[in-house]
Amino acid sequence: MKKKSPSEIARKKLTKKEGILLEKKMLRDTPPLQKLLSGKLPPKLQDTLRGAFLGAFDAVFSHGSAVIDKTFSAEKRTKTYEIQRYTAEVAPNKKHLRAFSMEAGKINRGNTALSGVVGGTMGLFGIGLPDIPVFVGFLLKNIYETALANGFDYKTPGEQYFMLLLIESALSTGEDALARETVVNAWIDAHKSIPAGTQKPEVFREQLQRTAYALADTVLYMKFIQGIPIVGVTGGISDAVCISRIGTYAAYKYERRRLLTQKQDLTTGGTPS
Repeated sequence: MKKKSPSEIARKKLTKKEGILLEKKMLRDTPPLQKLLSGKLPPKLQDTLRGAFLGAFDAVFSHGSAVIDKTFSAEKRTKTYEIQRYTAEVAPNKKHLRAFSMEAGKINRGNTALSGVVGGTMGLFGIGLPDIPVFVGFLLKNIYETALANGFDYKTPGEQYFMLLLIESALSTGEDALARETVVNAWIDAHKSIPAGTQKPEVFREQLQRTAYALADTVLYMKFIQGIPIVGVTGGISDAVCISRIGTYAAYKYERRRLLTQKQDLTTGGTPS
C-alpha cells in the first residue's frame, strides 16, 4: 500500500475539520439573548443595522482599503508566506506544512483579541451603531491577512467576492449552512487552475448585500445591547466572538484553496496559481 504524502495527509485532516465545523453550524441553536429579546427590539433597528453594514462594506470595496492596509504589513505577511512555501517545498514534512495553518491561527487570535478590547470599550460607553465601521475593518483585516498567509492577493475584485462568500457562509446555520458550503467549495474548485478573475458588477453587488444583511442579522441583538452604557460591554465583546467564528472558517477555506491550487504536489514542488 502506497504511503500517503504529507500534503495528502494535510488535505484529509482539513476535510475532517471542515466536516466537524459544518455539522456544528447545521446544529447551531438560536442564541439565548435572541430568544429573550425576540419581538422586543425597535421595528426599524434591523433595517438600520443592515444599512449600516452595507454602507461599511461599500466604503471599503468602493473606495479602497487604504485605512485597513495601514494596520498591518502586507509585505511582511507575503515574505513570511514565501519563506514557509520554500521550506515546505524543500522539506515537505508535517511540521513545515502545518506552519501555514499555525500562522493563520495566530493571525485570527490576534485580531480577535484586539477587536474584543475595542468593542468592549465602545460598549462600555454605549456606542453601538458607530462601532460598525470599526467592526467591519477588523473583520476584513483578519481575512486579508489570512489570504496573504496562504499566498493570495486580497485586493482583486474576484478575491473580494470570495471573501464575501466566506463571511456569509461562516454565519449560516441549518440547511442554509450546507447550501452556502456547497457554493464556497464550488467556487474554490472552479478556480483551481485559473486566476480569481473579476465578477460582473451586479453579481458582486448582490453578494455584497447578502453578506452585509447576514452579518447585520447575526449581531442584531448584541448591537442593541452594546448601545446601553456599561451593559454594552457584553455586546462589544461579541464582536470578537463573531470575528473569531468567521476567521476560523476563512482559515479553513484558504487552506483548502492553497492545497488545491498548487500546480504540483509539495513532494515535487509547487506554488499556488
